[in-house]
Amino acid sequence: MTENQVRGVYPRLQLAYLLQFAIWGSWAVALGGYLNGKMSGPHIGYLFMAIPLGAIIAPMFTGAIADRYFSAQKVLGVLHVIGGAALVACGVVCDQAETRAAGGAVVVPFGALMVLMLISGVCYMPTIPLLNTVVFKHVPDSASAPKVFIFGTAGWIVVNLIVEILGGGAETPHFYFIGGACGILLGLYSFTLPDTPPKGAPAAG
Repeated sequence: MTENQVRGVYPRLQLAYLLQFAIWGSWAVALGGYLNGKMSGPHIGYLFMAIPLGAIIAPMFTGAIADRYFSAQKVLGVLHVIGGAALVACGVVCDQAETRAAGGAVVVPFGALMVLMLISGVCYMPTIPLLNTVVFKHVPDSASAPKVFIFGTAGWIVVNLIVEILGGGAETPHFYFIGGACGILLGLYSFTLPDTPPKGAPAAG
C-alpha cells in the first residue's frame, strides 16, 4: 500500500467507526427515559440486556463463519443492515403503540420490542471485532489505530446531540429511527471498505 493509499484509508475507517458507535449510542441513553411509564421497570431492564446477550449468543455462529468463509467487511455489511432494520422496526412498534393510545396512556408491547432488540444486539456485537479486524489490517501499525478509535467516542456524542436536538430526545421513539438509519448506512458503506479476507480460510492450492 502506497503512502497516499494509507492516508486515504484513515477517513474511510474513521467514518465507519463513528457510525459504529452512533448506532449503540442512539438508543442507549434515550431508551430508559422514553419507556418510563410505558413499560414495567424489569422489562426495561431486559431490553438493555440485548447487548450483553448479543455478546454471548453471536460468537456461537458469527465468528466461525466470518473467520473462515467471508471477508470481514462483507459480514460487517450484512449484519449492520439486518441490525439497522431491526432498530427501525423497534421505532415502528413504539409509534404504533402511541397511535393506539390515541392520547391515553401509552403501553409499548414488551415481547415484540424484546425480540427486535435481541436481533439488533446479536447482529451488532460481532461488528465491533469485525470492524477492528478491518482497522488493524489496513492501518500501518497498531500504534496508529487510536486515530480511528477516537471516532467511536465522537460518534456516541454526535448521535446523542442529534437525538436530543433534532429527534425529540427521550420524548419520542425517533432515536430508534436515527440508530436504524445509521446501521443501514454503515451496512451499505461497509461493502466499500478495503477488502479484508478471512484469516481462517484454507490455503489455496
